[in-house]
Parts: sequence; C-alpha cells; structure tokens
Amino acid sequence: MRDARLRGGEPWAERALERVSENPAWAELFAIGARAASASKPTRALREAMAPHVAAIGRAALERELSQWMAIADALPDELLRQSFVVMEHNAALLRGVIWALDDTASEAALDALAQGARCFGRKVRFRGQRSTRVTNACLRALADNGSDAAIARLIALGWQIEYPSTQQLVERLLAQAAKDRGVAREALADHLARGATTRDVDEGALERALRSARDLVRREPAAALEPLLALWRGCRDARLAAAIEALSAQLTAPERVEALRKRSQKATLAAWCERCARGDAAELGVLLSLFPLGNFKACLAQVEALAAHYRAADPRLAAALLSLVTQPKYESAASRALYGAIFDGLLVHADPRSAAAVGDDDVVDRLVTAAQSYKLRGFLEAAIPRLRAALAAKLAALPSALPPSLDELVAAVAPSQGADDIDAAELLEAIYAAPHDDNLRRVYADAATARGDPHGELVALQLLPELTREQRRRERELLRTYGRAWLGPLEPLLQKQGLVYRRGFVAEGRLRAQSNVERAAGDARWSTFEVLDAAGCFVSSLFEQPQMKHLRELRGLSVHDADAVCIAPEALSLRSLSFSPQVWEGWWFPDGQAQLLEVQRAFDRSEVLSSLAHLRVNFGLGVQPALLFDWRFTERLERLAAGVDQRDAHRFIEQAFARRRAVQLCVASDGYESTQIVIEVAAAANAMALRFALPPLASKQPIAEAEARGALQCATAVARRLDAALPIASAAVTARSERELSAARAAAPTLARALRGRAELRFERAATA
Repeated sequence: MRDARLRGGEPWAERALERVSENPAWAELFAIGARAASASKPTRALREAMAPHVAAIGRAALERELSQWMAIADALPDELLRQSFVVMEHNAALLRGVIWALDDTASEAALDALAQGARCFGRKVRFRGQRSTRVTNACLRALADNGSDAAIARLIALGWQIEYPSTQQLVERLLAQAAKDRGVAREALADHLARGATTRDVDEGALERALRSARDLVRREPAAALEPLLALWRGCRDARLAAAIEALSAQLTAPERVEALRKRSQKATLAAWCERCARGDAAELGVLLSLFPLGNFKACLAQVEALAAHYRAADPRLAAALLSLVTQPKYESAASRALYGAIFDGLLVHADPRSAAAVGDDDVVDRLVTAAQSYKLRGFLEAAIPRLRAALAAKLAALPSALPPSLDELVAAVAPSQGADDIDAAELLEAIYAAPHDDNLRRVYADAATARGDPHGELVALQLLPELTREQRRRERELLRTYGRAWLGPLEPLLQKQGLVYRRGFVAEGRLRAQSNVERAAGDARWSTFEVLDAAGCFVSSLFEQPQMKHLRELRGLSVHDADAVCIAPEALSLRSLSFSPQVWEGWWFPDGQAQLLEVQRAFDRSEVLSSLAHLRVNFGLGVQPALLFDWRFTERLERLAAGVDQRDAHRFIEQAFARRRAVQLCVASDGYESTQIVIEVAAAANAMALRFALPPLASKQPIAEAEARGALQCATAVARRLDAALPIASAAVTARSERELSAARAAAPTLARALRGRAELRFERAATA
C-alpha cells in the first residue's frame, strides 16, 4: 500500500502538513487518496468513503484550503521547480485524492481553484516536462464531473491555456462528452451555454441603495467610491458602470504620482512599478496603468504577471488595458507567445463585454494575426482566439450584461460627466487639425493639457521651444518612448516604429507598414499633422479621398496604381516632393515599366491639384526610356527631377538631361558594392556639364570606409566613361560630410581623375549633408 503521509519540501505540502497536525480528518482523507493511487477517476465507493472525513473538515474549509494550495503552487517560480521543488509523484497522488473529494456542489471559488490547479500543474517546466500529469488530469475530470455551465466554461478556457497535446486531447474528449450530454455539437457548446444560461435576478432595491451610496461618496470622498462601484460592476458588467469607474480612476490619478513612479532607467521604473503593484490597492491601479506597457515584451510580460498576481478581482480598467494590447498590437516575435497567453488569461479573468466584442470582431483579429512576424505566434493566435472568444461568451452569459433601465439616471449621476476642460481640449485639437501650421493653437493646447495632467501637453510645450537643454531632450525622449505609440490612436498599427517623428508635439513623419490596410483609419484627423509619409509597399488611394491629407508636404514610395487618386484628390495638395516606389511598381519586376510610366504621365499632365510640386523622383523599371521623363509637360516646371537608375543606364539619362539643358539628380547603385549608392547631380550649361558626386555615409572603420569610397567612385567612373566625348565635363566635385570621408575619397579618386582625362577640374568639398 502506498504511504499515506505527505512529504515535505514543497510549499503547498508544508501548509497541508500543518492542517494534518490540526485535524486528523485530513490524514484520513489523504490515506483514502493513497489507496486509490492506481485509479484514473473517482468511483462512487471512493466518494462515499471520503464523505465523513469531508464533513469533519467542513466543505467550506476543504475548498478554502484547496484554493490556498493551488495559489501557493502557482506562485512558485519555474526556476526553483527546475532546481529542487519539482512536484513529487507521491504527493501528487495524495493531492489528487483531495481533489476527488469535491462533488457537483462545488462553489465558484472551488471551480476557480480547480482551473488554477489545471493551469499550474499542467504548465511545462523546462528540462522537466509537465509539473504533474496526475494533478492536472484530476482537476480537469473534477470540472467535467461537476457538469455545471460554470465548470464547462472553465474547461473551455483551459483548452487553449494548456500546451501539452495529450492534455489538450483529454480536454477535447471531456468537452465532447459535455456537448453530447446536452445534445449539441462540440463546436456549438459555447453558444449553447450562452443561450441557455439563466440571467441572475437583479435586486433593484439593493442596486439602487448601492448606487445612491456610491453617488454620495463621489461627492464627499471619491477614493472611497471606487470599491462600491467595482463591486457593482463585478455583479453586473454594465458598460456605463465601466465608464464611471475609469473616469473616477482618472480623477484619482494625479500626474505627480505617476512622475514619482518614473525613474531614470526603464529597469528601475519597472522595479518600482512592480513594488507598487504588490500592494494590490485598487486606487493605485490608475497610476500603474499610466505606465503600462513599459518597453519590450519581457518588461510587458513582467507587468502582466504582476497585475495577475496582485489584482485577481475583476476590474474593467485592467480589461481595457489588456485589450489595448490586442487591438493595437505592439509585440510581433515568436517569443511574445507567452505574453499573449498571459494577456488572454487576464481578459478571461476580468471578463468584460468590450473584450468579447473586440475578439469577436474579425477586423481586430485579422490585424492582430497579420501583425505577427513569426509563423509560430501566428499559429498560436489563430488557435487561441476562437477559444478565448468561446470562453468569454460562456462566462459572460451567466452575468447580467446591463442594469435595469429604471436605474439609468442613477448611473449617470455616479458617472463623472465630461468637464469643460475636456470639451475645450477636444475643440482645440479640432482647431489644430484644421490649421496644423498655427503654433499659437498648439501653445494654447499645451497649456490646457498640462493643466489637467496630460503628458501630451508637456511634449508640445517642449518641442515648441527654440532650443532644448540636455535635460529637456532627455525628457522629450522619455515622453516619446512612453506615450509616442499611444498618441497615434487608430494609426498605431499602421505605422512602423522606425522613422516615426514628432514635431511641435504632433506626429509629422512616418512609414506605413507593408500592406497596411489604411482604409480602417482613412478619415482620422491625425493625418492632418503629417508632413512626410513613406507609403512604400502600400496602396494609399483611400487616404487622398480625405481632406486631411491636403497638408502633406512629401510623399515617398507612391504606387503607380495610386497616381490617379493623388491627381484627382478633392482638394489642392501642398505636396512639394513626390517619389514612386519600386516595391509595388509592377514595371520593376515585369517588362511593362514603360506602359506604367505612360499611365502616370497621363494622370499627372491632367492634374490640377499638384501645382505646388517642385521635386519628383521616379525609380525606373525594366524597359523604360529616360527620354519619357523629359517629354512630360508636367516636368517642365519642376525645380528638381530625380531618378533611381542602374549605373549602366545612368549615362543615357545624363545625355538626355544635357541635351535638354536640365538639372537632374540620380541615385546610382554600384554593381560591385550592392549596399553602396552614390548621388550624382548633373547641371547642364550651354556647352559643358558639371557633375557632383555625393558620397554615401561611410562606415566607422577606416579600411571599410576606404573600400566603400572606392566602390562608390568606381561607379561614378563608369558613368563618366560612358559619356560621349561630345559632351564635355567642365567640372566634377566630390562632397562628403567629414574630413575622414574626404580623405578616404581622395585616396580612392585616381580612377575618376583618369576617366576625366584632364579635361575637367576635380574638387573635393565638405558638405553638411551627403
């Protein structure tokens, strides 16, 4: 017979030994579990034998202790588990016996303990495997044997929370049996639970008294009103109550408290944040969420785990914060899988109708899955989101989703109304978007936003200063690092992290993510402050149907297919610079580039909204003749015409430019050094040509810099040699940004000097930009 005594060394077992010493019934209960070590599920005889000992312990005490044991085991770090505290099979068999003592009358707390135990002991420990298959399976079978809708809803959630394939198969078998017992298909089980759940009766009198009490507290002591409102929301997930809680929390979140939590480094800020989170104070949550998330996915995961450990009760503020990471995805690598698993756990714990609506929105799900850069993360999301959707629906089905209509007036009284400051801020933002060049409006907005504690006002005020001190620049970087992505609103998932520039407090430059669906945010007012937009790899025709784009100054990477949309924009554009991108230009890959260019030519020649355009750059595709650009009526009034060409085609373009007495700029790629490009500016005079070779930024190491300079000048030499002798070169200048780059150019320039054959002057110049 198996030894019925618990063995020490595990935190949960140490606490259980204390209970055994206090009450002999615990020892008898463990002994019965030991005798059934070979069983896979509890029998009727086993439960009958356990019944008197459960009665001696007390059902409430049994459930309370089981919850404590599961919480202790769940809090144990995996690192310690790998070293020594691995769940012993002996103790696992005894714990399984205690789990079997629960019957179908288990309370909500007991069901939560079983779900936590299945997650905890089913978790994979590196180099060890699953913590305990026995305990995990016992928790799952106990939930299935309970058979209530609440238990089955938790079982549905565990289907995507547990990773082991064999355990997932067990969950699916148990859910298939539960569906069969209810006479529905397995796929329809969650919907059946949602339809069949009976909404609890709402005691309107008690709710009215609670709301009146909360309203009085809001007037006298706002901090004390938070807990009553949270208690109301946990019993009735009403959206108006959630809005009242979030608005009240924002009032309690003083900016100085947030700044006190912010340290000089991200690591120190995270440590202080976790220390404050350990208090578990509901009034502090607004301060904590003001600095959420912090940095990369590891820091964010630490924050999510800390919130899960210390804020276990459902809270709409936490649901909204976690949901923002789903609707505006920031983390895209395969390593982020653990983070999204923790986020989904939190969304289920803090079940909110807004979360259910978001994960049920195909557009939100598509954006999240598309943002994933790893196929492993993408596969995890595709499998987990439908399960999360079903689990949320099942859990919310048992709760009233709204308060009775008779209490609307009381809810409105509790919910803080929109103040004059908020209205003024909205009007100021609207005025700024209508006139983005007016700095006076931005100063007024900065004062108003700073007065109400909005950090955006601080950034606007800093960037409007003519010159910043070192400390002010540090603060500017800190604000942008913390809030820069959040201030983008619905534009955030569309824009890359690189190339994002805030100017005078608002986003001014950005690069669209490849294949972004800009239609989702085409009418957003934030586009009004953009001055430079890189649209390479995207189709942006829907953007230019909106008046917000009329202030754009430079557009890069425009697709040929979007040329018509730009040329027939509803309002005159302020574009000064425009370039076409080869990434989405079919002519770059197929020999129909000339047809594509002719299509653009027709669109531009009839355009009436590009009157301010001064600079145009076209990247040549296959089969395009350079003369086409010079035949445009549109290009005659441009200040600068630029083209991206291969060095073998550069001489033809220069010949055409010289013949038409046009000043042009080329960006030529070197064949020998594929990563090196050289900019050639050609000024055509009456009977001579002036070349300016602008070297690209060179590497930091001197030998590499010389090699790169040599490669760039070899490219320039090849272009010069291809020029016909009838087109004399009067002068050639090589410009670089530093003395080191100039010296590297001088060392590599003899081949260029020989190519000019002494007919032209060769100079080396220092320039601010290359």
